[in-house]
Amino acid sequence: MTKLTWANSLFISIFINILSFNAHAVNINDKITDNTLVKKQTKTPVILISIDGFAQNYLTQYPTPNLHKLMQKSLVAKALLPIYPSKTFPNHLSIVTGVYPDKHGIIHNKFYDRKLNEFYHLGAGKEQPKWLKAKPVWTLAEEHNIKSAIYFWPESEAKVDGVLPTYVMPYNKKTPNLTRVNKIISWLSLPADQRPQFVAGYFSIVDTAGHHFGRGSEELAQAVRKVDDLIGVLVTKLTQKLGDNFDLIIVSDHGMVQILDNKVINWQDKFVSDSAATVINGETQLLIYAKNAAVTTALKQHFSDKAQGQYQVFTQANFPEHWHWLEKNSRTPDLIIDANIPYVFKPQKGDIHKATHGYDAINISDLNAIFIAYGKNFKAGQTINAFENVNIAPLILHLLNITDADNLDGSFAIFLPYLQ
Repeated sequence: MTKLTWANSLFISIFINILSFNAHAVNINDKITDNTLVKKQTKTPVILISIDGFAQNYLTQYPTPNLHKLMQKSLVAKALLPIYPSKTFPNHLSIVTGVYPDKHGIIHNKFYDRKLNEFYHLGAGKEQPKWLKAKPVWTLAEEHNIKSAIYFWPESEAKVDGVLPTYVMPYNKKTPNLTRVNKIISWLSLPADQRPQFVAGYFSIVDTAGHHFGRGSEELAQAVRKVDDLIGVLVTKLTQKLGDNFDLIIVSDHGMVQILDNKVINWQDKFVSDSAATVINGETQLLIYAKNAAVTTALKQHFSDKAQGQYQVFTQANFPEHWHWLEKNSRTPDLIIDANIPYVFKPQKGDIHKATHGYDAINISDLNAIFIAYGKNFKAGQTINAFENVNIAPLILHLLNITDADNLDGSFAIFLPYLQ
C-alpha cells in the first residue's frame, strides 16, 4: 500500500511537471506571437516628399539650413535626373511607378488619346482611370494589405484597378503647407491597426514662384526658405513621434530654366491648317496628331523649313532613344516639335512664364532635381551618383518588402551599397 501510494505520488508529480512544461511552452509561443505582432505593428514607415520644381543647384544658390543639416545624415544623390519631358505629371508618375511615361501613360501634362478620343488634363485620372496604365506604389501597397496615405500627389485620386489609398486628400492648392505636414504626422500617430506604412506629400510653392518670378528672384528665394522651414518642422515632428523608426525620402521632379522675352515662338504662324491635325501646345513641345501619313510628312517638312534654330522636329520613327517613347500607341504623337532651350511656344492665352521646364533634360544641369534619403534603413553621410527617377519606386517597394512588382524600368539595386 505504501509502495502504491509512492508510485501514484511519483506519477502525479511527473504529470504535473509535464503540464507545467507544456503550459510554459504555450506561454513562450504566446510571447513569440505577441512579439511578432509588435514587430508587424512597428514596421518602419516610408515617407516620400516631393518639392515640385526644386532644382538641384538651388541647394547652393539659396540658404537651406534644414535641408543641409538633413543631408549630412542622409544618402544624397549628386543629381536626380528627370525623364522626358521634364514636366510635373510625367515625372511624378515615373517616381511612384518606376516606369517611363510610355508605360505609365501620362506622357505630358496635356496630350491626346486616339483610342479614348479624349484630351488629358491635369488630374483627369480621377474621372477616367484608364489614363493610368501602371500601378503606383500606393496601389501595390494596398494590394499587399499595407495602408497608404497621400496628401496631394499627381493622380493620387485615380482608382487604379479600383483601388485608392487608405487615406487620400482631394487636391486643393490653397491648403496651407503646414496643414499638410500636420496631417502627415496625425496619420502616423494613428493606432497601429490604422496607421499607414507608406505616406506621400507634395509641395508646389517653389515651382510656382519659379514660373511666375524666375530664377534668381526674391520671390523664389522666399519660397525656398519656406519649404526649407517646412522640412525642418517635418523632420522634428517625425523624430518626436517615431524616434529613429522611419525612412524619409525627399525628391523633386525637375529643375527650372530661365526664359527670355524674345525667345517666344509664334507657332501658329508656322502651322498650315488645324483641320488636318490635332495640336497640343505643351509650352516646350508641340504634340501633333496628324490625320494621316501624308499630313505627317507635309507638316514635318513645313516645320523643318521654318525651324531657324528654335526647335527640332521629330517623328515617331526618330524619337531619341533616351526618351523611351519607342513604342507607338494611341497617345504617341506623329510629330513632336521640341523647343530648344530657352525657347517656348506662345500660349493661346495666358502669360508667358519667367522660367519653365519640360525640355529634354539630358546634360542640362538647371533641370536636375534633388534626392535626399534619411532614416533607419539608409547609411548616413553617403553620396550616390546621378540616377533617373524611375529607380525611386523600386527602392520604396524594397523598403516596404514588396517583392513581386514586375515590368519596372528602374531598379533598387543601385541603392544596395547605401542601405543599412
